[in-house]
Amino acid sequence: MPVTRGATVSNRKITENATDANHAHTVDASTTLLLILVTYRGNESLNGAPNWNTTEDFTLIHKTTGHIDSSDMVAEFWGLVSPTVKTDTVAIDFLTATNPAFACSLNYLGTEAASVAAATNFLSQDVNLSGTSQAVHASGGSAGNALIMGGAANGQDMTPATQSVGDSFTEIFDTETGPSNTADQGIWVGELLSLVPSAITLDWVTSDENSTILIELVAAAAASSIPVIQRHRMNIGVR
Repeated sequence: MPVTRGATVSNRKITENATDANHAHTVDASTTLLLILVTYRGNESLNGAPNWNTTEDFTLIHKTTGHIDSSDMVAEFWGLVSPTVKTDTVAIDFLTATNPAFACSLNYLGTEAASVAAATNFLSQDVNLSGTSQAVHASGGSAGNALIMGGAANGQDMTPATQSVGDSFTEIFDTETGPSNTADQGIWVGELLSLVPSAITLDWVTSDENSTILIELVAAAAASSIPVIQRHRMNIGVR
């Protein structure tokens, strides 16, 4: 079964000090994985796991590491398998008032649904603590699965950003939290629903601190085409 993205995409941009990045979202029917990306400054942190529908906690897929101070960018991917289908709130709390920050929620269909660990694989991070205009990842992943890449850069002037594997990624977000080149973030999120076996370079429009994560969404195994009764007959006489 191929991995596909549902129709509903939601997000929230934090441009003034806020203690949360809560936002309304609708989980589409047949969603197997609700995925969120959260980005913020390196001197901030989340206050526990985000949740959906107040009772369903997300599981951390990966948080970028190596940050030093407020000019560095943090990116985190979280997942929730088989979320309740409804319109409700994705709740994301910060430990202290935070600015700037960004959060987005994406519905995916056709992934493994036993657990977040079964549905996703962390592939790589690229954390740049000094000015650079690129984030570089090896593609990784397995045939039949999908790739999601997302992250943030220091300042509005870092966007627009483009990835340089023949523009094979579908861009979901290429935006910024506000107009400042020092007090805001540039954000890029994209998906590749059929794998490309080559290095992936995200080119920001200028040079500054930035962090990105590449993860894989694991497609659900196809159901066997052999009827149960036929499999039973095939095993007759086998000891």
